[in-house]
Amino acid sequence: MQTLSRSVKRGALGKEPLPLAFSSWESRGIRFRRSSMSMLFGESGSHKTRIVLNAVLNMKVPTLAFSTDSDQDTVASRLLAINTRTPTDVTEQWLRTEPDKCSALLGQYDFLRWEFRPDPSMDDIWLSTYAYHEVEGRYPEQIVVDIASDVGHDVGDEWASLRDLMRQGKVLARETGAHVLLVHHASDSATTKKPCPRKRDMQGKVSALAEVIVTCGLT
Repeated sequence: MQTLSRSVKRGALGKEPLPLAFSSWESRGIRFRRSSMSMLFGESGSHKTRIVLNAVLNMKVPTLAFSTDSDQDTVASRLLAINTRTPTDVTEQWLRTEPDKCSALLGQYDFLRWEFRPDPSMDDIWLSTYAYHEVEGRYPEQIVVDIASDVGHDVGDEWASLRDLMRQGKVLARETGAHVLLVHHASDSATTKKPCPRKRDMQGKVSALAEVIVTCGLT
């Protein structure tokens, strides 16, 4: 137990903002913070993964990313495409024909650590986070899970599993001091708002615990 009068004397409470993900978000007050959990969601095909990938590159903070939706080659080719402004169908070829060149270009993104298991459990996420601390001597400043619904649980149906992920994601943020960013789907429904869904359009209705929610869509 602690009193706030004592805790504030030890400095800030740990929820300092991360660098901006996109400069256009500043005027809208969209800012991710350490020790908190945020969500980005949208319908399938709304380029959620591309948006998040560009966001973490712009923030340039040590990040542990769980990529369930894209494999190693897909992420590598996208990073190369961003770096060189080359189409991904070309950078995919480079991975097979010019591995040394790809390694040199991708070296500047080593502040990102990746896990590509398609169905991690919450235990896997916790253990990988502890392993990061063991190697680096500190926790990552950001933990990304893309896609939230791919995280496996043993607590009942899919929606109960998602609610458990929300609760544990908040604990993970508090315990490690990292910003936890969950990427999630919007409901595939005729009533889902276009192009950007509303909070109530989130699949599983699990929007209560996230401090920042960003929706995305395509015109």
